[in-house]
Amino acid sequence: LVYAWLKAYTPGNVENCPEDVSLILADVACNPSSKLVNITLQNKGLFNIHGFYLKASNSSGIPIYNLKNVSGANDEIFLKGVVRTGAFKSNDLQLHILNYSYIKIITAIEIEPFVTNDQNEDILCSKAAITEFVNCG
Repeated sequence: LVYAWLKAYTPGNVENCPEDVSLILADVACNPSSKLVNITLQNKGLFNIHGFYLKASNSSGIPIYNLKNVSGANDEIFLKGVVRTGAFKSNDLQLHILNYSYIKIITAIEIEPFVTNDQNEDILCSKAAITEFVNCG
């Protein structure tokens, strides 16, 4: 029972992610009155990215909170901090608008990309994970 729960909760395979996967946070714009944050990401790597895990922090601790998606890429699915982007191509930009009202402030955003293999399994790119410190009040 615990194994089944952990398997469902664990985000894909950590191994075999291409070395040249790179996702950057190109821009962050906060709106404190609406508690919305616009996050613009850019794929700076050589491979398509199929999605990413996104977490936020409201303290000096590690990012642990999922943010509610308001809008974003047309084919996006947002669930438990996972954004499935389809084929997010090299050099493309994507805007994601997220609601952070339930955590009040954002002090850091963590993004960890993944690619999908031929068996449609997510391959987590932990070496390409980024954490950006922000000030969204």
